[in-house]
Amino acid sequence: MARSKAPSSGNSKKSKAVSRSASAPAAFSPAFVGTFYPADVDGSAAAFVVDLEQEPRSSHATRITVSVPMLEAEADGLRSEGEMQDLDTLQTKLTERLERAAGAVCVGFYDLRGVATFVFYAKRAITVGEATVAIADTHPYEADVLVDEDPEWRFYIDALFPDAYALQGIWNRLIVDELESHGDELHEPRDVDHVATFLSTATAQKAAKQLAAAHFKVDGIGKADEDGRFELAFHRSETLEEGKPDRFSSEILDIILPLDGEYDGWGAPAVGSQQKKTKKKPTKEAVAKKKAAKPAAKKPAAKKPAAKKAIAKKPAAKKPAAKKPVAKKKPAAKKAVAKKKATKKRR
Repeated sequence: MARSKAPSSGNSKKSKAVSRSASAPAAFSPAFVGTFYPADVDGSAAAFVVDLEQEPRSSHATRITVSVPMLEAEADGLRSEGEMQDLDTLQTKLTERLERAAGAVCVGFYDLRGVATFVFYAKRAITVGEATVAIADTHPYEADVLVDEDPEWRFYIDALFPDAYALQGIWNRLIVDELESHGDELHEPRDVDHVATFLSTATAQKAAKQLAAAHFKVDGIGKADEDGRFELAFHRSETLEEGKPDRFSSEILDIILPLDGEYDGWGAPAVGSQQKKTKKKPTKEAVAKKKAAKPAAKKPAAKKPAAKKAIAKKPAAKKPAAKKPVAKKKPAAKKAVAKKKATKKRR
């Protein structure tokens, strides 16, 4: 492991701050598409932006980490709106310079305790001194450069990639945003359907009992699918405002994860103001449409689900290697911070 400080010199004029919504994609280079998720790390607020499409590659075995103390951090240690653009500009410079020097790719960054940390994996071996020279001027920031060999991408898998709770939180926000875009009244209760899969009917039945005790209504256990997993379907009446999906999905994950279950997501009908105004009894055909089968899982960057039914499906993405325990990240309250987003997994 090697570490060095990058020099900060010269004058710089501050850029005008740019505010981003949580759904705005971050693309500082063609190779980086970031997904934002908030988290709590050992009691401290954290904001992660990770390229979830990256695959660990032995060809990029050298990890370069560049950390810079913020100049105008918020009280919770996250970046302020006034500093967002300057840090974005810095990331662009770091990405371009390290790509030229070592064929490095940016895989993500995070804000924690007043420090912004940018993470790269390099194709060519590079020393901390060479990386520091390549980074060059980082004014008005003083950069702390760390270089380490990480051929298995353990830092990407263990520290950057969202765990099951944080990953589901990403999907929850996408679905709620989709519902809101169609005028959904999130405070109105509606049945929310869930699906989880298990390696045996015995574990599925055990989960069903625990879910029933938590006031979910179990719809049944299906036959083994092509992967040999048994599908458990269940539902409960919920409202979707103020982080409710994060709470009920965490409640579900607390039950199914210890049983080696996989949560396949949730779906719910839209409840809009237009529907409320009509007060007409729905026809059998309308009810059938609302209860139609869920579409196949989609990557979050792909086309969004239809307006009538919002589906939060588990991404069909690659699964990183098993991870050693680290500080657990659970979805935090939605906050306007270093916000850049596009899509999707951890632990």
